[in-house]
Amino acid sequence: MSANTAAFAQLLRLRGLRVQAAERVLRERQAERTAALQAVAERERRIASHRRQIDELAVATVDDCALRIGRWAPCIGAWREKLDDLLERDEHGLIDDQDHLAEVDERCAQARRQWQREQAREGVARELLQQARKRRLRAEQAAADLEFEERRPSGGETRRGVPA
Repeated sequence: MSANTAAFAQLLRLRGLRVQAAERVLRERQAERTAALQAVAERERRIASHRRQIDELAVATVDDCALRIGRWAPCIGAWREKLDDLLERDEHGLIDDQDHLAEVDERCAQARRQWQREQAREGVARELLQQARKRRLRAEQAAADLEFEERRPSGGETRRGVPA
């Protein structure tokens, strides 16, 4: 292997390592994105649950407790306030989760772009190595052809190098 080919082979190995590192980072960012998506979905589920509980409490207050409202009014009011507070906290939390998801999406996109750049660089290194190998093979073939031509008897000689 010529020095040029060896250098390109080493470059290809290094580019391959960079591709692997970029892939690892991309997988980590994708896992972060999955976790952020799950957090947003869980927060949305909790918000829907709080809203459903508030609606159920309103219906129960009007239908079931209408006759006994005086006695249970403080408890119902406190429960409603608690549900409203939980809903408000989760709505603010959802905004934070969505902001975090947007940040994670951007980091994931950056990692994907870096991985694609590293793949392209690896492809260039692979092409350079292939070109170097082809040049070396052509040079070796040309040298072999030249050596064959030099050993080949010329027009007036026989195979043993004696004139005819």
